[in-house]
Amino acid sequence: MRRKLFVIGTGFDKSHGLDTLYQDFYEYLKSEYSEADEYNIVVPDATIDHHGNEIFDKNEVVGYLLNLINRSEDQYWSSFESTLGKLDFSNEFEELPECYDRDGDRNLFHEAYNNEDLAVKLSKCVPKIKELFSEWIKTIDISKAVPKKEFIEMVDEESDKFLSFNYTLTLEEVYNIKNVYHIHGVIGEELLIGHTSAPLFENGQDGKYIGSEHGLEMIHNILRKDIEGALKKNIDFFEDLGENIHDIYVYGFSCGKEDEEYLRQIIEKTAKSDVTWYFLERENLSKKENILKNLGYKGKVKSYHIKGTD
Repeated sequence: MRRKLFVIGTGFDKSHGLDTLYQDFYEYLKSEYSEADEYNIVVPDATIDHHGNEIFDKNEVVGYLLNLINRSEDQYWSSFESTLGKLDFSNEFEELPECYDRDGDRNLFHEAYNNEDLAVKLSKCVPKIKELFSEWIKTIDISKAVPKKEFIEMVDEESDKFLSFNYTLTLEEVYNIKNVYHIHGVIGEELLIGHTSAPLFENGQDGKYIGSEHGLEMIHNILRKDIEGALKKNIDFFEDLGENIHDIYVYGFSCGKEDEEYLRQIIEKTAKSDVTWYFLERENLSKKENILKNLGYKGKVKSYHIKGTD
């Protein structure tokens, strides 16, 4: 029996009529927080409640985050996750006043303190983008998704395996599939989202704005996608691929650079099998084949068709 592995990405949900693109997240923020000013460049301040907890005005936070991300993104937020690794805070730091001592000389110590204070404020506000993302995911209504006949006919629920990069339960609730591994988490759990960029500061080097390094590095680390941790958590899934998988179907998964390590693991674990990878007809087959070849794959790459994915 030729067992199959299905690699499921955002395009799968989208082809089922679900609003799961990053652009949909952007539209959700603007709609849900209608009082948010996306032209706001002021870093929100927290207030302290009677329990001593810091409380932020969500509209202020959303407005600031929209402005921050839009500086490095297109109107569709198509590179949202990678953008989280290259956020530009230069406007905020340049707005800080220069400090001078009594002799009229620049007081770099005070300026470093101000930089540090601003970085701390940013480190409390910016990571809330992850909370907002989880909040949005919970609003996605999969009850309107209609099963696709061709996909049903392809699937063997007993023997096939499913690696999903989606946070929704579309496979489980629309197709009644149980054997699904959600590598980035699922609704109701902590979601794995973020960039895969290198550390901001290597070997203790100073940044452009002295004093800000610790706070900015904290933001960078919080927004980093822990791929190594995800692989370790799901090691049994990858180890079990072995010689059992012969056909790999990719449905709605972009094979982006951020997720290459997952592809590499699949290729390595199935290297001894006579494996063929399949991509939807509308995909750029030669581009996907080059990605796989660069990761060490030496087998065949073919296309397949499912109605309604054109």
